[in-house]
Amino acid sequence: MQKIPAPIAEITLNEATFHNEFFQPTLINYLYGKNGVGKSTIGRVIKSDSGLIWNSNHTMTDFSILVYNEDFIKRNFSSYDNLAGVFTIGEDDISVREEIEAKSAERQLLLNQHKSIKESIQKKTDERNSIEQAFKRAVFESSADFRNYFIDAMQGKRGKPDVFVPELLKQTNAVKHDLNELKMLYDTAFDKSSVAYPELRKVDKSLLSTSPLLEKSIVSSSNSTFAEFVKRYQTSDWVRHGHDHFKNTDGHCPYCQQVLPNNFEEQISSIFDDQYQSDLNAVKSFKQSYKHNLSSLIDTLNTNTSTMYSKLNLTEYLDKLELLKSVANENLKTIEDKLNEPSSIVKLRDTDSIIDEINGLIADFNQQIKTNNDIVAGKNDKKKECIKQLWELIYDTLKPQVDAYHTNVATFDDEIATLNQQLSDIVTQGKDVSAKLAELNKQSINTTDAIDSMNILLSDSGFQGFSIRSKDGENNVYEVIRQDGRVAENLSEGERNFIAFLYFYHLVHGSPTDDGTNRDKIVVIDDPVSSMDSGALFIVSALVRGMVGICRNNASLNKQNNISQENYIKQIFVLTHNTYFHNEVTSNMDRYWDSVSFFLISKLDNHSHVKLCYREENDLQGNPKHYNVDPVQNGYHALWTELKDLSRLQNVSPVSVTHVIHQILDHYFIQMCCYDGNSIRDRILVDNKQKFQKLDDEGNEIIDERYYLIQSMLSYLATTKNTISDAHFIDEAMDPQTCLRVFKEIFEIMEQNQHYTMMMGGTL
Repeated sequence: MQKIPAPIAEITLNEATFHNEFFQPTLINYLYGKNGVGKSTIGRVIKSDSGLIWNSNHTMTDFSILVYNEDFIKRNFSSYDNLAGVFTIGEDDISVREEIEAKSAERQLLLNQHKSIKESIQKKTDERNSIEQAFKRAVFESSADFRNYFIDAMQGKRGKPDVFVPELLKQTNAVKHDLNELKMLYDTAFDKSSVAYPELRKVDKSLLSTSPLLEKSIVSSSNSTFAEFVKRYQTSDWVRHGHDHFKNTDGHCPYCQQVLPNNFEEQISSIFDDQYQSDLNAVKSFKQSYKHNLSSLIDTLNTNTSTMYSKLNLTEYLDKLELLKSVANENLKTIEDKLNEPSSIVKLRDTDSIIDEINGLIADFNQQIKTNNDIVAGKNDKKKECIKQLWELIYDTLKPQVDAYHTNVATFDDEIATLNQQLSDIVTQGKDVSAKLAELNKQSINTTDAIDSMNILLSDSGFQGFSIRSKDGENNVYEVIRQDGRVAENLSEGERNFIAFLYFYHLVHGSPTDDGTNRDKIVVIDDPVSSMDSGALFIVSALVRGMVGICRNNASLNKQNNISQENYIKQIFVLTHNTYFHNEVTSNMDRYWDSVSFFLISKLDNHSHVKLCYREENDLQGNPKHYNVDPVQNGYHALWTELKDLSRLQNVSPVSVTHVIHQILDHYFIQMCCYDGNSIRDRILVDNKQKFQKLDDEGNEIIDERYYLIQSMLSYLATTKNTISDAHFIDEAMDPQTCLRVFKEIFEIMEQNQHYTMMMGGTL
């Protein structure tokens, strides 16, 4: 079973000795802890609305938070004749009361409508937020490629959806920029090492133009008999080749070895006339020129490949360059073939188209280099341009999602705006009703009844030495009057605290403000029984249980929908270190798991902690169930019960008695009150040693045996697991009743006799 939600859903403590300590209260909350562990801090935190998480549809302004603590006492009893008036206590004029009830019902109806509309607004807001979160996740994921590449251009806008999306929603201009160009712009503008580069050189394709002689058959034009013979058989190339390669043949033909005629050289010369030689020389010159131009052209193109601009993709360029080299070298071979056979007709392979393609690539490269150089020259402006274009491209890419989001949230915004207007109208009506209620409540105030009620409670509590009356000529001011009629000047601390609590009690039941507004209450009661006698403590305990009962009605209403029960205390916190008071106000309350929680406040190493006290057990079906655990009861109470049983036995072993005593002392003083064994020993045996001194028969000052018995008992609390065992301290012949008496004396010296009396039930 879950606990019933209360107005204050969670409290986080970061003041005094609390460090990020939090707990979740329910309707009724009992917090137990010794003095100095931080109880008062909790009350002040609740009063200041610091670190509080309110349940849905609630804020601090919905409630009157009333805190009874030392601050409250000082504030209201700075002088004994200043006590703020208590309103709406006692009988009212019937007709006014009926009108108040009618207006209260109207106000409640408006509050219900206010709550319903706020819930609708919250629901719509949650749905809108859900759409917004889904949109943020979607566009953030969709923009991953942009965010991962353009890191520097999106500085501070890319790491999380909450910084990326607001920038996206600022965009109004969607432009489909070329992504590759944008990347190039980014790479250069945001590269700290980027520099300007020289452009690449193009080449002149005319340097490798062909010669018309290559397609002309170069032959002799001579009319000699031998020349005609060579022409007829088209052997001029064969003859020239043989003549050039076999000049030293001793007058014999290099092919058939016949003796050559004496005029053979003349006949050879007649074959190759001047025109022939001129054409042949022209081809040779063309070859040299072609070879030289090719070398120069290739050198230029090779030099281009050594550019330092690493972002150029030279793969195609290098392929074209290799192709050009291959074709040009093939053309050189063709020219060589022409020289070897001048009469042959040859044709060079085309290099113009290859060079055109290479020059085209160079033009593209130079454009990239120019772009780079322009960016480098105006880097700051280019960065801004890059960022602008980047967000325009991102917006263009994500625009369908952005448009859908705007459409969806616009619908919700319109609906929420309508609901807010309705809420504003209800608030205006509520103010009018509250103003009317304030006027009516002023008419119903009956201060005399409030004073009479407090005086009756004072009388019932046993405080007969004074009463309270209103101060003449002062509104909302009380005076504490002694029996002799004089204004009180000296009240005991217990009397002062008791009157303060009675006043606080009526504040809880009434209205502390002049406007008469009766808001629901959240009540905090911090150690209300300090310095009070048992009679006052009993009265205060009864009043606190009454307030707890009113708060408990909220749990009953939650189940029964019974509107007749008082339930204006919506949440209550009771903090104390007094175990008697704690037991009085918590009796049988641990059974209400749904609406009651017990907390133990402790402090270790100057750090305070708040712990919910509960246990978990499985029911018959094996399902886990939770139960409240009172931190002041359980095994500790069993030890006291066992001690009382032992005290009634005859011939009981002192070992048994001291064993239980040691456990009680350890649990109460060490675990619950957070003393250590040495500090208790010093306080009793050192600071109060005189209480154990007495005179012997001869008048000499000696130490009573009680001192040594207490010393032995306290030694258990100061020892460790490696020190003395029980056998060293317990004498089997020791009187058990003596052990019990010194045990009681320990509580008296430690000023804990109230606790001892409560736990022993007045025995011993």
